[in-house]
Amino acid sequence: MKNTIDQKAREGYTLELGKLIDESFATFKKTFLVSGLGMLIVSVIMVLFYVGLLGSFFGFSNLSKTVLSIETLAKEPNFIIGSGIVSMFVSALFAPFTAGFIHLNYLAHHNKPFGIENLFDFYKEPYYKQIFLSYLVIGGLTALITTVLSLLGYEKLNTFVQILFSLATIFTLPLIIYGKLNYLEALSKSVQLYTKQPLIILVALLIAVIGMLLGIFILCIGIIFTIPYLYAMHYALYAQAVGFDSTSPSIATLQE
Repeated sequence: MKNTIDQKAREGYTLELGKLIDESFATFKKTFLVSGLGMLIVSVIMVLFYVGLLGSFFGFSNLSKTVLSIETLAKEPNFIIGSGIVSMFVSALFAPFTAGFIHLNYLAHHNKPFGIENLFDFYKEPYYKQIFLSYLVIGGLTALITTVLSLLGYEKLNTFVQILFSLATIFTLPLIIYGKLNYLEALSKSVQLYTKQPLIILVALLIAVIGMLLGIFILCIGIIFTIPYLYAMHYALYAQAVGFDSTSPSIATLQE
């Protein structure tokens, strides 16, 4: 598999936008209920985590006062640096959930059984360490650049930087999970793979965002159940760009 990844990173690959849409929607139809429930669970966990974190720093007695304290400190250099560090570790801590959402689409696409429990599959070795470190690097670089921009008064560029990092590292998790690469190799190959088809990848993800929003307003289902379409497109991009071999993880191999 590593030879295939090296070859495609070096020579490039083809992506068909129509096929990406068809394949991502096909897996989304199979997974949206499980993914939606999983998204709800993860959202609750994250809210409780942040409430606990804020409460430990500012106290639990007065929530409105806590919010005002954060607004007051938002432009303080120490707070900007501190929030960047916290964001870096939080993104790394929750990254295995993202891997789990992607893997649900792999299981659905290959007609394998899946459930909520699969969202926690990558909180175990040999995956957890590599996933955590990869997002620690991504979060660290993003936090460093956005913190510097904020301190210099260029906060409006932060969104652009975050989008750029997200696009360039889009293949990192699948390369760790399915390509068996370590975190540094996965980050490097992800950037190389992205630069081969940057426009189509961007357009595909924009279509996924539009589809997610249309699902909210037209189908009247909550955003919790439409966000997973982004993961379906994420999976479809990797499946078409790189593909899999016979040793890619399944339920059985992850539970061994």
